[in-house]
Amino acid sequence: MSSASQARLDGLKLLLSTSGESLTFLKATVTALVTRIAPPDLTSPGAVAFEERQMSDILILSSAVTSAPTAGESLEDATGYYHRIQSVTFDGLAYRMHCEVQQPTS
Repeated sequence: MSSASQARLDGLKLLLSTSGESLTFLKATVTALVTRIAPPDLTSPGAVAFEERQMSDILILSSAVTSAPTAGESLEDATGYYHRIQSVTFDGLAYRMHCEVQQPTS
């Protein structure tokens, strides 16, 4: 591994240890960085919402999972929300997933 890749990996591990969130993926607990994307603010005059769904971006290290995440799979957070994977990219160290957030059913 190059020194740049090692430095990036060390930085990601530090970020995950301080700001990571526990998620359940394929019945296993993984630590991930979760960025929640709120629906657009429609209070502005003339505002149009083309995407009213709540979305999230999730980053997990490839070493944290036994198989690559794929579109259609879900991760569950501690509050019971499901993050259904819409797309996945892999950069050699981590998987970055764009997800649709689904509220828990009561």
